[in-house]
Amino acid sequence: MRIAHVADFALPRLGGIEVHVATCAEHQRARGHDVEIITALAGNGSGLARSRPSVIRSVADAVRAGGFDVVHVHAGVFTPIAFGAAAAASRAGIPTVVTEHSLLSNAHAPMRALDAAIGWTRYPIAWTAVSEPAAAPLRRILGDDAEVAVLPNAIDAADWWTEPVRRVPGDEIVIVGVGRFTGRKRPLPLVRALSRVRSAVGPEVRLSAVLVGDGPKRPSVERHVRRRNLHDWVHFTGRLGHDDIRELHQRADIFVAPCRLESFGIAALEARAAGVPVVGMGDSGVSTFIEHGRDGLLAADDDELVAAITALVTDHELRDRITAHNRSNPPPFGWSDQMDRTEHEYARAAAVQQGRRRRADPLGDVVSSP
Repeated sequence: MRIAHVADFALPRLGGIEVHVATCAEHQRARGHDVEIITALAGNGSGLARSRPSVIRSVADAVRAGGFDVVHVHAGVFTPIAFGAAAAASRAGIPTVVTEHSLLSNAHAPMRALDAAIGWTRYPIAWTAVSEPAAAPLRRILGDDAEVAVLPNAIDAADWWTEPVRRVPGDEIVIVGVGRFTGRKRPLPLVRALSRVRSAVGPEVRLSAVLVGDGPKRPSVERHVRRRNLHDWVHFTGRLGHDDIRELHQRADIFVAPCRLESFGIAALEARAAGVPVVGMGDSGVSTFIEHGRDGLLAADDDELVAAITALVTDHELRDRITAHNRSNPPPFGWSDQMDRTEHEYARAAAVQQGRRRRADPLGDVVSSP
């Protein structure tokens, strides 16, 4: 197939959608498909994207003129280029898949207003979302009878597995968080939760928290750490690459994902693949691959988040049991399965377009006698 992936941004801008689109394209090319990434950026430095101006009309023109068999659009809460491309492709009769990568729970009103203006919910599109928590609000916006399939993110789990570091009683407990320092990712509530854990377990327990990532909220979070005298055990690394994060997971005891509006949680899945017990929010996409008490612990609010981290810090049998399970049971979100699911959705998109053509021309399949 000739496939177009459309997203508002691509690498080297670093984010979940950007990494997912680039990796998905690589795996599709390995299957023999002809893949192009169309994005607002002038290029992504990897040879995967063609230079395009960041104008919705230009992207729409590129989608219509590209001779694509399918257009796969990757959308977020506010992604005008993605929605413009979806409209252009679907109206042009090109099979179109839209994958929603964000939680639209707090965007119901503006999305409804956008629908009133341009009617996007009526586009002939195969709608998907990266998790059930992300699919549910999209279904409510599209209508109760809308089909929204779950098309989850994926990782190469084997790339994250490492030999465990030998530990002895009394060793430092290492807590890890990986994510962008933005308000939505909740880095400050994470630090506050860690401070409460420190008070709960007492000074005799050796703790170290390592926060990986960068973003606009990092300076304020670092100031909070200094003001609260947490800097001797809460450490900031900035952005790290794959190998450095994997090495960190090798000595990590707990991974914490505090984000409520997490549609999937690829960083948490990577930690889970490395064998680390994960603490996350139960109403987020992390619940897609973390079962409470088996792969990690899920919390309903920040008080439960503190309690879950504290439990894993103090109960070494619980921590060891979850770690052993995670190390011996890789998560079922590999790229091979994801590619099969994606191609299934491409076939569904073709069927949706075919149904639209039949509704537009109900006699189109009738062969008249000469």
